[in-house]
Amino acid sequence: MYTRETAGQFVKYAVVGFCSSLITYGSFLTLFWYIGLHHLTASGIGYCVGLVTSFLINKEWTFHVKGAVEGMLVRFALMHGMSMTLNVGALQFVTASLGVLPEFGQIAALGCTGVLNFLGSKCWAFRSVNVASPV
Repeated sequence: MYTRETAGQFVKYAVVGFCSSLITYGSFLTLFWYIGLHHLTASGIGYCVGLVTSFLINKEWTFHVKGAVEGMLVRFALMHGMSMTLNVGALQFVTASLGVLPEFGQIAALGCTGVLNFLGSKCWAFRSVNVASPV
């Protein structure tokens, strides 16, 4: 599975992930500090904003996937739904059990999902299907 192409994709994925995480975190802080939403609600909404950013950029730039997006979008959404559950669970754990402030707990929670998201994106969400399906 480790190839030069995979290494290049991982670097691009990391760049997109960093940018998406900044967008996610910025959305979270805006919703939490300025709108006054509960930190878990703000986290979920911010995660969705980062999700859309990540899908659009990774589809085109990281994995160079063209064509219909329906199957990719469903797989990507399912994968990130599981990832968001992990993210919110990690945030809840570090804030409730360890007493970490939500602003810092969110950074730790985002770190939990990065590598899992790359593997899920490469191997499942954006996988190439070159076999013609029977009609």
